[in-house]
Amino acid sequence: MKKEDYYEIYELWNSSKEIRINIQDDTYEKISKFIDYNSNLCIVAIENSEIIGSVLAGYDGRRGHIYHTIVRSDYRSKGIGNKLIDKVLEEFKSKEVNEIDLLSIINNHEGNTFWEHKGFLLNENLNYRRKNI
Repeated sequence: MKKEDYYEIYELWNSSKEIRINIQDDTYEKISKFIDYNSNLCIVAIENSEIIGSVLAGYDGRRGHIYHTIVRSDYRSKGIGNKLIDKVLEEFKSKEVNEIDLLSIINNHEGNTFWEHKGFLLNENLNYRRKNI
């Protein structure tokens, strides 16, 4: 993923009800910094010069995090999401990451089925909390 891809990726995110855009954190400036810090963990899938999928993932020195993962609806069920996540998992392994966290919208049944298939377990022992400052 390159910084120049931001607007095309943002449009892809915005076209989906499965991705919740955070107007504070998903700006060009913040995503550009994120890509600088995590260049090998932010990946796009391209066909015919168009971005058809992407994963935004990062490493904080302790744990891996997967933030936004999407494949354009007309390209789903073709293995693209699997390839994107497998590549990210390879990158995490190369950094000796032992645990990866992600958030998935409760009613995103297709997405949750995908994550379960990839071996991501639902953690029922935690509450996700947020505070804006």
